[in-house]
Amino acid sequence: MNKSTQLSNANVYINGANWAGVTEEVQVPEVMVNMVERTALGMIGQIELPTSFQKMEGKMTIISPQADAWAFAARVFESSQIQLRYNLEVYDSTGRTQQLPVVIFMTATSKKIPSITAKQNEDSKLELDLNITALKYVVDGADVIEYDPIAGIYKVNGVDQMAQFRANTGI
Repeated sequence: MNKSTQLSNANVYINGANWAGVTEEVQVPEVMVNMVERTALGMIGQIELPTSFQKMEGKMTIISPQADAWAFAARVFESSQIQLRYNLEVYDSTGRTQQLPVVIFMTATSKKIPSITAKQNEDSKLELDLNITALKYVVDGADVIEYDPIAGIYKVNGVDQMAQFRANTGI
């Protein structure tokens, strides 16, 4: 049976505190792979092979900033735990059949202490650029992606993709 899913809206928690109504938007980073081009004798074409991962960057927009938001932005030497909690709705031809929790965990620091602009009759906003050092996706209680370059963790569907590398290199 064909299914369609919808993921919209989320609640944001920073270091365990509920930031509902404070955060306008959070951009979760892409996990980008560094590739090396390979051409060799006997090959009839070029290929690219993965070598490592690129740094992860995200963004967060805070509306009507309060003291907590300024403090979060200013703690450039301390990581914060950001948690996004979504409701994933699953539909088929009979209507909505399931609602599943989706949780994204990020370890982040602000890359700058942003300025703020004030305009009459408009919300003031803080635009934060984030350095993300760990990322984890959990769907309906199952780990889907976990990436922490400092700890050497890269898992997909709970399977450690780096286990053999660590064994081979003695890490």
